[in-house]
Amino acid sequence: MTWFKVDDAFWSHPKVVAAGNAAIGLWLRCGTYAAQHLTDGFIPAAIAKQLGSAGSIGKLVAAGLWEPVDNRPGSVDGACGYLMHDWGDYQPYRSVALQLRENSAERQRKYREKHKVSEIRNSVTNSAPTRTRLVSESAGRHARPREPLRVVDEQ
Repeated sequence: MTWFKVDDAFWSHPKVVAAGNAAIGLWLRCGTYAAQHLTDGFIPAAIAKQLGSAGSIGKLVAAGLWEPVDNRPGSVDGACGYLMHDWGDYQPYRSVALQLRENSAERQRKYREKHKVSEIRNSVTNSAPTRTRLVSESAGRHARPREPLRVVDEQ
């Protein structure tokens, strides 16, 4: 799972304020799309249109949060997609994310191999389990906070 990182001062950045709430909602949704699909910040025009309006797309472009890519007739603003501005400054690129996943998988594989379940060491017995509970010394009354507790085995 890849995370889409947003700076805690993002809300007050002049570009964000200029774009407005609806456009920033689109920006956020598309950012998570790009992070999930490892697109390096590229948002296909079809996804942008599916998640938001042409007006919101235009506001993101006008504010400088998105850059139109490969102008084509028939697309919103003539673009086949949009590139999120400064993607690499805040998000890992695809190659880095894939390397992190590979490293994590290898680390987990080594851990599991080291802690492999053995039938001898980790066997389960057929005996009835013992359940323990804490019981107040004054069983019929409400326990005071300083009152000692004792362990009772239940079979």
